[in-house]
Amino acid sequence: MSGKVIAFFPEAAFGPALNSVGIAQACEKLGHKAVFLTDPGMQGVYSGYGFDEYTVNMSEPMPPEEMAKYWTDFINGHIPNFDL
Repeated sequence: MSGKVIAFFPEAAFGPALNSVGIAQACEKLGHKAVFLTDPGMQGVYSGYGFDEYTVNMSEPMPPEEMAKYWTDFINGHIPNFDL
């Protein structure tokens, strides 16, 4: 069986990203080539593990300050859901 090229397209967050890296490493040990399609905010994560990565705009571009505010508001808006 010849190796396949397997494209990973994980959610732009470190949990899914690093889980995908582990799976991609296992695929490469089986003789396949893993590549990653990534949000610009995750650029460099996969190449840091030696994988080819291709940037795809999966979210609207935001300046860093606006992005930080977005995530702060997102987290603060969901904190009540964790009030056990």
